[in-house]
Amino acid sequence: MTMNRMVPYFDYFSDLSQSQLQQCVYYHQKVVDFYPFQRSEGYQMMGYCYDRLAKPSNALKAFQKAMESNPNYFWPYYNLGLESYKAGQWQRAINYFQQALQTDLRFNIILLAHSKIFLDVRLSNRKNPDYDFLGALREGSENAYIFMMESQGNLKDYKKLFETSMIGLKQEIGDPDIFYFYAAKAAFHLKLYDQSIELLKSSIQNNPNNYEAYLYLGMCMRLVGKEDVAQALKFKADQLHLAQSSAIERRLNSGVRFF
Repeated sequence: MTMNRMVPYFDYFSDLSQSQLQQCVYYHQKVVDFYPFQRSEGYQMMGYCYDRLAKPSNALKAFQKAMESNPNYFWPYYNLGLESYKAGQWQRAINYFQQALQTDLRFNIILLAHSKIFLDVRLSNRKNPDYDFLGALREGSENAYIFMMESQGNLKDYKKLFETSMIGLKQEIGDPDIFYFYAAKAAFHLKLYDQSIELLKSSIQNNPNNYEAYLYLGMCMRLVGKEDVAQALKFKADQLHLAQSSAIERRLNSGVRFF
């Protein structure tokens, strides 16, 4: 009853004030102190609030404790990977995202669906109390692959980037155009231009609005001596980019998640 009276009343899905975020931290600290069976979710929510309060070191500690409290919990690994990515720690980010993807999907759905903490969160969002945990985990898994592939590109580990993108395609993790694009990007840097061209065509076929695919296809065409085609593709890429950001950019700009 005491904890029920302490439950924050606000909608977690809206923009929260600093004082509301502090209230959220205080509440979930009490959860982890007195309810060990919900410790992982409590620390996860604390990490989310600390991130929103622009306290990254506190957020990292909370996500680390959430992971240690429940090593099969997807979101703490995901958030630790994201914080590492933002800090430019590419290999550490890759390691965390790989661990996230190794967690059991069914276990996570059961954990999230039956958690008292997340029930309160869902009920606070009156527009969507029946939150789609499976859909969120699938989106998180695709995001994890994107951040992993970006990190491998930043490390210039193009052989590994190619392998990861092909695994993502085989597992049908998410939008195939994204995985075709990263495979093509890896092939481009490995100077396998013909292979890159075919993969980029597959990416564009699956998503005609991916400006990055047109950009790389233009670079490939220039390198194989088709300058007129390259210029047309560069123009097409610029027009698309002016109209909207790519799905990859939108995923890379996403923040930490509580579920």
